[in-house]
Amino acid sequence: MNTRRVLATLVPVLLCTLFAAGCIEREPMATFKKVINAEMQLAEELKTVRDADSAKNSASGLQVRFQELHEVMTKLIELIPKHRNTKAPKATIEKLAADRVEALEKLVKEMGRLAETQGLPIEFWRVAKVGFAQAMYDEFRANEMIAPHTVPQGLARNLSNVLDLLKTHGHDRVVTIHFDGLMMGSKDSAVAKVKAIVPNATFIQLDENLGEGLVVGPVEDFKAFVRALDFGQITCEDEAQRRIEMNVDSFKLRGGSVGTNRGGNMQMHGWPGQQQEETGPSPFELERQKREKERQAREAEQRRQRELEKQLARQRELQGPDRTDPRYFEKMAERMISGDKEIRDNTLGALLKVDPSEVGSSETSKRIARQYKALLSEGDRKLQANGIHGVALWGGSYSVPMLLELLGSNDCDRSNRRVILEKLAEFQDPRAVQPVVALLQDPASRHEAYECLEKLGPLAEDVLIQTAPSSDPMVCQAAVELLGKVGTSKSLPILRQAASKGSSVVREKAKMSIRQIMYRKKTASGNTANTF
Repeated sequence: MNTRRVLATLVPVLLCTLFAAGCIEREPMATFKKVINAEMQLAEELKTVRDADSAKNSASGLQVRFQELHEVMTKLIELIPKHRNTKAPKATIEKLAADRVEALEKLVKEMGRLAETQGLPIEFWRVAKVGFAQAMYDEFRANEMIAPHTVPQGLARNLSNVLDLLKTHGHDRVVTIHFDGLMMGSKDSAVAKVKAIVPNATFIQLDENLGEGLVVGPVEDFKAFVRALDFGQITCEDEAQRRIEMNVDSFKLRGGSVGTNRGGNMQMHGWPGQQQEETGPSPFELERQKREKERQAREAEQRRQRELEKQLARQRELQGPDRTDPRYFEKMAERMISGDKEIRDNTLGALLKVDPSEVGSSETSKRIARQYKALLSEGDRKLQANGIHGVALWGGSYSVPMLLELLGSNDCDRSNRRVILEKLAEFQDPRAVQPVVALLQDPASRHEAYECLEKLGPLAEDVLIQTAPSSDPMVCQAAVELLGKVGTSKSLPILRQAASKGSSVVREKAKMSIRQIMYRKKTASGNTANTF
């Protein structure tokens, strides 16, 4: 892949990632500095590679450096959702951005230099090619989490596919072909020619017009593959790097061939009856090809600029209103019901990170709460989860009846039921006890219900006393065990009854619960003598 193009794509990404990570927080700032340091060290390590011997000696060290960079980038990616909206001083942003651009420029520059260096061993490229592809893919992943439209989707997807191909088949079996002289409209013919050589391989076009090349894998025999490329002249054949450069012959690409007639003159085969001497492209044709390439380059640049402007506009749209805007919350309430899924999802997530007391208007607060309530009936699990978090945050204890209704319905899956139980435990509302105790009968929800009742504490005691004699052995066991954790003296009669009449497991649980209650009772009275 053209490393200059990668850098041009990632430079605007750097600032986005920096803002997203939130450098005012200690952990994101430290992690971001570790990324810069890892890239600098990796660039310095690559700088020492000058010939085959130094490349071979550096392979093990480079593998460690690439792994270190991957680990800190993974950590940064994990921090982005948590610190997405964190602000940082402008001077800090500019300093870290400059350092990051410098580090990435050095890394990409060194990889570009090495790609043009002949004679480096395959041991070096096994490490360098996979490691660099992983590093570039990590950059795209970080950007896609905060601004999915900043990086062209085709470029990000192609890089991911190349990385998968390298990891699946190894560097030794993946070949990159760079075509020169490929005329407009000839791309499909070139790809078809290569597919005929290795029909079972995977083919990745690095850009629309094959200007960046074609990645092919698996290729078992590199030399045989090169010999089979018969529709042009091979100008570069680097077996260690698995790189081929080829000057395409447009006539051969269309299926023609060259022979001699009986008179010894050159005869062109491919069009019936056509005979002429092969003199190569005329100066006029060469000039035309040159102008055509220049025109294609201009159009490609114009398309890139238009796409970049479109992406920046989209990014501003996704960011939403300014937090300092007096009508910020009113505008966010409107964005909650946007027909644009990305805008809606971003808004729902952002409003879960604010304090409702910051909203000046009670009507706006109610409107936000009502729109979160509407999500409770959504069939989409993620939207429903947003609704649960939203009504709990914006509705407070008023949300308890709604959460209990959803808890008892068939529209709530296990993951969202777990979220509801966590919220009910936080509210410490006695209305939640009976419905939660009822979930002890459900094997799929018993564990989460148990944890919720334990957090509800003494509020759950009376209902648990009523539940302890249950004929369901698992429910009985859970109730007896919970009474030991949350019960008081009034739980002792039912526990003593269970200790004498229940199953062996229940009897042991009941005895343990009695000891726990007695210990708490004596501790509360100041007598901490051993009761066991």
